[in-house]
This record gives sequence, C-alpha cells and structure tokens, in this order.
Amino acid sequence: NPASVIITNTQGIIEYVNKKFISISGYTKRELIGKVVRILKTGHTSDEIYVEIWNKLFAGQEWRGEHQNRTKKREKYWESVLISPIKNKEGKVTNFIILSEDISDRKKMEKDLITAKEKAEESDRLKSAFLANMSHEIRTPLNSILGFSDLLTDSDLDIDTRMEFANLINTSGTNLLSIINDVLDISKIEA
Repeated sequence: NPASVIITNTQGIIEYVNKKFISISGYTKRELIGKVVRILKTGHTSDEIYVEIWNKLFAGQEWRGEHQNRTKKREKYWESVLISPIKNKEGKVTNFIILSEDISDRKKMEKDLITAKEKAEESDRLKSAFLANMSHEIRTPLNSILGFSDLLTDSDLDIDTRMEFANLINTSGTNLLSIINDVLDISKIEA
C-alpha cells in the first residue's frame, strides 16, 4: 500500500499499523501496538486542531488535513492525512483508521516555488526601479540638448553664449552616449 495505515480504538490506542508506516516512521510494530497515538505528536499541530479532529470523529465524520509528523529519530516530515471513524452494524464508532501519505517533497517544492516567486517579484521591482531611473537619466541630458539647441536658433545671441550653449549640448550628448553604452553593456551581460 502506498499509504501509511494506522487503526486505533476509540481511545486512540494503536491496534494496527501497516509496513509502509513502519518504514516511514522507523518504529517497530511492537513499539506502537498498544500505545496511544499521541506518541507521534510533534508539537507542530495545535491543541485546537486535535480537539476539532476528535469532535468530528466522534460525530461520525472524517477529518482531512496536512500536518507534520515525526519519525522515531525525531525527524519531521509532512503528511496528508485522512482519519475516518469505523462503525459497527449499529452505527456506533468502534475504531478510527488513519490513512496518510508522505508529502514532504511536495511541501519542499511549494516552499521553493514561493521563494522563487518572491525573488522574481523582487527582480521585477528592481527592474522597474532601474527603468524609472534610466528614464530620468536619459531624459535629463536629452532635454538639455533639445533646450540649448533650440536656444541656438535665436539670432540675437552673441558668439560667447552660442559657444557656451554648444559646449553644454556637447557635454549632455556625451553624458547621454555614456548612459546608453552602460545600458547596452548591462543588456549584453544579462544576455
């Protein structure tokens, strides 16, 4: 059976465990049979959840969920669990069956995906900030070039003022070219 199986009585005393549970938990049948199922309690699941589980089971309902369990060596692992009451012919609950599947790998993948998503979102934020900064850095010298070249068309300007404006245009053009080269270099590095 690919699922771990535990059968308890109504007091939670273990009456049966299958080989899959023994191989995952590291316990032997002798160590588990006759023990209360809380021997496996990790402290990860809140007491409120345990109360919810017992209330549902004694009401004749099943409980599904995910929780952390632990092996005999105290190593924690995640499992998906279904606990169902077993009833006799009169409808009275006589036992509980616990079916569980180790989902540690899935939980690790989920955690890795969340981390990757957060990194991608941070990268996107940095990219947006970079583009906003580049927009400003490119527009500043470009506005200077356009503004001073427009002023050069004024016929009333003396030669010294024209030379000053031409130098400002040249400096702004050099700055703009430097910024564009830096952006292209970053694009080559990323590629």
